[in-house]
Amino acid sequence: MNISQQIDELLTHWLASRDGKVTAEDLQQLLNCLVMMMATEFVQASLRSGKSVDDVNAELEKEIIPMMVKMQRKAMGEFNAFVNDPAAPSHSVN
Repeated sequence: MNISQQIDELLTHWLASRDGKVTAEDLQQLLNCLVMMMATEFVQASLRSGKSVDDVNAELEKEIIPMMVKMQRKAMGEFNAFVNDPAAPSHSVN
């Protein structure tokens, strides 16, 4: 199964289990799963391409993990802004 299929499966299951309601904790758990999937895919692809474990670890530490943390924080910030926006049309997922 490729990464797109894995993400599709995760999102399908995640949305089906939420009953139309999403909390900040739910979103954080989803983002954590997505980050782990992307990191795993990055590591596997890097090792397949011939990079050494030390090189992969260095790249993860310097670039990949900080980028993923930034992405998570941005997504959570946008979600929290939406939830706290009194003009938002709905706070449930349909």
